[in-house]
Amino acid sequence: MSSAYIKPGESVAPTPLLASDPGLDNQSTMSQHSDDEQDVDEQWMLGFAEPADAHDLLRHRFRSKVGGRPAWLNPEQLPSSALLRCSVSGQPLHFLLQVYAPIDDAPPSAFHRFIFVFISAAGNKLSQPGAVKAFRCQLPRHNPFYSSDPDPAELPKQVQQPPKSDPWNVAEAEAALREGQSPPGLQGMHLYPEYELVVEPEEASLDDLGAAMQHHSVGNGDEGEALDDVSASVMDSVEAQATPAQQQYARFAAKIASAPEQVIRYRFAREVKPLCPGTTSPPGPGAIPACPHCHSARQFEFQVMPQMIHYLGVDADAATSPDWGTIAVYSCPRSCATSEAYTEEHVWVQPPDS
Repeated sequence: MSSAYIKPGESVAPTPLLASDPGLDNQSTMSQHSDDEQDVDEQWMLGFAEPADAHDLLRHRFRSKVGGRPAWLNPEQLPSSALLRCSVSGQPLHFLLQVYAPIDDAPPSAFHRFIFVFISAAGNKLSQPGAVKAFRCQLPRHNPFYSSDPDPAELPKQVQQPPKSDPWNVAEAEAALREGQSPPGLQGMHLYPEYELVVEPEEASLDDLGAAMQHHSVGNGDEGEALDDVSASVMDSVEAQATPAQQQYARFAAKIASAPEQVIRYRFAREVKPLCPGTTSPPGPGAIPACPHCHSARQFEFQVMPQMIHYLGVDADAATSPDWGTIAVYSCPRSCATSEAYTEEHVWVQPPDS
């Protein structure tokens, strides 16, 4: 497994901000102000995997989640079977997560907005192009599927024509829940354990390399050793002798130390880069393909942390188990409307131990 894989400790209880009230003004649920009123343009939001009842994760509740079946925003016009296949192995992709992320100043066509992420069953090949895919789906406030002022107690409107191309049989699972029954199992389609994604603002963390190295060295030293016991000269020596990989991992470990259970980092803004545990640099602006529809330069939206692997219930020793340093999703800043209900966005994957 990746050297950046950190098994979370006791879970926290973050405020569920990812699922905003669609009846209110369309503000980005990932752009909430922190208590100290930090500028939202500089605010990172952290997502955490929390247990939830299946009824709370139905599509009409507009919740972000990990695993289970995808809660399709548009339940009738789904991605084609070709798009839902790994470009490396040719096998069907596994559903990883979905993030409900309406944005400020969005066009009317994007009142509701989701990003869906799928990964290859060949977990040791995720860094290859097409082994991880992200699809953006959005709907206007007035649409055929949801009330403009939804009642959370209501069940979603029944799909009139369940799509034959849905390998997860989401419409059938919804119908079972509607009748108070358990959703039927799936043959030949793997489902990861299901969790809700809830979010809270990131607290201040260590950014200076020297402080990060000190934090990381002491954190991995003898029990009871205090920061004050590590002299500046010793830390200067440690920093000088550390390899680039060790320095980068020290920054990564110090950055997440205040919230090691985080599985998502979200900040939809220009010139933002993902937090990486390894030395492989994320792509520069020129290496990220522009939106093929409006030709705007895509920008970073969120990343999936290696801590997510802990929640997938996979065998860490299996050769094909999913593994990554980070998964970064870049999307159209205009959230432009397209002819397809599900628009593929750009994904970059840092390999594990890179």
